[in-house]
Amino acid sequence: MEGKKKIISNIMKNFILWINKNKFTVFLIFFAFITNLSITVFNGIRICIKGECGIYIGNLHYHDFLWHFALAVNAFKTIPFTLPIYMGSILRGYNFLIDIVLFLFTKVGISVLSSYFIILPVAYLILMTLLSYKFFKNRNKDPLFIASGLFFIFFGSSFSYILSLYHFHSWQSFMYAQAMQSGRALLNMSYAWSLPILLGALIILQKDKLTIRKIILLGIFLFFMFGLKFYGGVVLFVLIFVNRFFIWIKKGNVKILFEIVLYLIASYVGYIIFYKTSGSFNGFPFAFSPFAIAHPLIEEKDMFYIPSLVLARYYLVSVNSFSPRLLGIELFTAIIFLIFNFGSRMIGSVLIMKKLIQRKVTRYDGIIILIIIVFTTFTLLFVQKGEWWNIIQFLGYTLFLMNFFAAEALFYLLKSKKKIFLLIGIGFILLTLPTNIEQVSFAGERHISFNNEELNALTFLKKKPNGVVLTLPVQETSYVSAFSEKQEYIADKNPLNLLGIDYEKRMNEVRDLHNPIFNIDKIKYIYYRKNNGEIESFIAPKEYRQIFENKEIIIFSKK
Repeated sequence: MEGKKKIISNIMKNFILWINKNKFTVFLIFFAFITNLSITVFNGIRICIKGECGIYIGNLHYHDFLWHFALAVNAFKTIPFTLPIYMGSILRGYNFLIDIVLFLFTKVGISVLSSYFIILPVAYLILMTLLSYKFFKNRNKDPLFIASGLFFIFFGSSFSYILSLYHFHSWQSFMYAQAMQSGRALLNMSYAWSLPILLGALIILQKDKLTIRKIILLGIFLFFMFGLKFYGGVVLFVLIFVNRFFIWIKKGNVKILFEIVLYLIASYVGYIIFYKTSGSFNGFPFAFSPFAIAHPLIEEKDMFYIPSLVLARYYLVSVNSFSPRLLGIELFTAIIFLIFNFGSRMIGSVLIMKKLIQRKVTRYDGIIILIIIVFTTFTLLFVQKGEWWNIIQFLGYTLFLMNFFAAEALFYLLKSKKKIFLLIGIGFILLTLPTNIEQVSFAGERHISFNNEELNALTFLKKKPNGVVLTLPVQETSYVSAFSEKQEYIADKNPLNLLGIDYEKRMNEVRDLHNPIFNIDKIKYIYYRKNNGEIESFIAPKEYRQIFENKEIIIFSKK
């Protein structure tokens, strides 16, 4: 631990000396903090609008944060861990490491709102800045090269804003489904915190010979990566395995085989703890469905709508699935998908092709290029069971890796003595900025997510003895569990789908309010929202008595 603190301390000292000599980078980092934190730090605050007061949680975080909130305050009270939104189920098949961290913060008196929206984001940005500086400096000490790297690490973006400009004549890039972009990493806290681990591993692997400490550290990284993101764990394992395998081929050192065994064990333990004990999906979690992830781009009217190609594809699939024309349509759609998601990073693909043609690819870069190709291809050819679109999370890691080559390409353009190349470099910078500038506008977004009426009801329920809560109507988020710190009978179908839980029977039970009813023996509280548009009037079963009522909520408790 002392050695690790010394390494971080040295990186910080060198970084501070470096930025003192490169003032422009200070502005770059400052702007990175502004744009990245603009989507987090104002969440969770209490505000009043037109006489109504409550808590604000932005639309970008609304669903996922409440899920993490519910996990942090509920799941880890018992062993085995409980699933807070489905009575009788344990938490399984999910990367809950970040939620354990949030839970530990609550044990020292720091609320989930503060730790999730302020502490973790600021710590992430500091750590990513230091590690990015170290990584790029190891490759090239030129200040412009390091600044180019920091630019793509924090600002790399898609071309989604082009679609919004075309369709809506305004920047609304956040409305489009896409792989995770650099400036948006904090929208998924588990993904965000997986990036420093991946970058730390890449720094270690920049040298062929590894000390025992670094080998163990890579094993720890693998374990924690699986705890944060399954996709990240797979990417990191393949990256480390391929790197060490090629070095073993080159040097024939048997010790490297023992290294690989250690990495296998660390990955397997992480997988067992966070996923296999769950049994959420049996067998391979992905299904072969070529180019399904790209099809919406030409099928949806608010995207690259090309009906002639869509009709041609459906026809060819029905008559000749091996048609060269069909393959051509699919590849064209895939290219649109990749340009849309990779955005300004496409400049890096030009550099890669140039290096490959000139045979100037180092083994280290070649492995990263291989990882990019493999997982980009995998994203295009498969879908995830349960929530098919989730496969795109693999692409988020390939975009992160592509940042390295985009940064190098930008550096060469800006360093060029030819004005045309300099202008191209500036052009790519300008093409990257719109979504990041748009992002800052979310700092001014304000609305009441949960008003005081509902918060008072939830606070009242929180103080009551522990017991399962039935929320009527069933909610699409985990907010009742989160704010009341109690397990719900059923809520939030999205994570239930991801976890492979068959909830339809229970959902049908709840819909039939005349059913005599609801596993009464196990449900202690009924949390009823008035004027909800679904259940205009509700009479609680005779086994329950009313214990709370205000303008919006009635709470019943079992007698």
